[in-house]
Amino acid sequence: MKHLGLVTSSYPRFPGDLAGAFVRRAALDLCRRGLRVTVVAPRDGRASRPPLDASIEVVEVTVPDRVFYGPGAPERMASQSLGWALRAPSAVLKLMESSERALRDCDALVAHWLLPAGLAVRWAAAGRRYAVVEHSSAARLLLGAGRCGALGVQGLSSGAAFVAASEPRLAARLDAFCSQGVHWLPPSTELDAFLGLETPSLRGPLQLGFLGRRVPIKGLEVLLQAFAQVRGSMRLHLAGPGQRVRAAGVVDWGALHGVEALRDFFSSIDVLVIPSRSLGSRREGFPCVLLEAWAAGRPVLASALDVLDLPLLNPGSSWRFSPGDVWGLAQRLHALASHPEQVDGEALRCRRRALAVHRYREAVSSFMLERLEVLGKRDGAAEKRDEHVLAVGA
Repeated sequence: MKHLGLVTSSYPRFPGDLAGAFVRRAALDLCRRGLRVTVVAPRDGRASRPPLDASIEVVEVTVPDRVFYGPGAPERMASQSLGWALRAPSAVLKLMESSERALRDCDALVAHWLLPAGLAVRWAAAGRRYAVVEHSSAARLLLGAGRCGALGVQGLSSGAAFVAASEPRLAARLDAFCSQGVHWLPPSTELDAFLGLETPSLRGPLQLGFLGRRVPIKGLEVLLQAFAQVRGSMRLHLAGPGQRVRAAGVVDWGALHGVEALRDFFSSIDVLVIPSRSLGSRREGFPCVLLEAWAAGRPVLASALDVLDLPLLNPGSSWRFSPGDVWGLAQRLHALASHPEQVDGEALRCRRRALAVHRYREAVSSFMLERLEVLGKRDGAAEKRDEHVLAVGA
């Protein structure tokens, strides 16, 4: 059995934790492909993680508190720049050292985020093949730093056998600095768990949903303000770790533990709202909840998601609104409550989009493992790009 090492700066710390949940799903996907997987992730000053998956070995790295997790590195830098800057180098060095020790027996390595995981994997690789998968924040920070940042992207990715980004516009931007090409690799999701759910019944008040970490970039306060203007005709279901909300018409589920809890949540809503904001140069990447909602047959009303600009995935202007636009979101919600037939028609198209993205991801993921030489080549793949695995912008 081939052994793959995965380095990340964000990984679930307890059941129901959404921090790095998509990295955990990517690791589980690798296990399902017959690989042994070891994950190196920071501990964040908390008690040791409970074992989440028997098939994945997690090596915890004790780092200075308040460097990783929380609202994210960009927000940390903005709110406590001096303290964060003093602690961050030590945390990165610990991650590099631990990766080198823990992953010596691995056949190949994968970094999630260019920084700091990309740096740690490049340090630990020692001639082995490795891949880098970027999820938005690190690359946008580097690309916003001018020539020095561009050189940083080139340096971190130059030795990689495979480079990918989880949203297509970012992949296209990175492609200009990576000679090997940058692929779009959508996040891994457990689609089978949601495909069997019945589509919305649309009986009674419209049931809205929000699922995510309650941090500024997710835009929950925008949704709450918009909902306050229309709540008489609908209910709002909130789920995810963070401060609970008590308000008229709001049902707060708290943190959800396990796939069954997610199924119950999606079964209780008609429409999912993703009100993500743009914070400076930082934008939401490709949230897993988008694919999960689509697979469950739940239409998604979303704001700042570049991935929805792709013709195949664009649900149309009636399902989008400007980031931070409380009034615009309230109008969209009122229109859905007044014309629920829009929900019914969109629900059928959602699942087709989710399945299309899933098939694409399977092809790109297989190509990544071929490049890492931990998966046998498919007929005709050889050293060239598979015709179904298209590098965005290449």
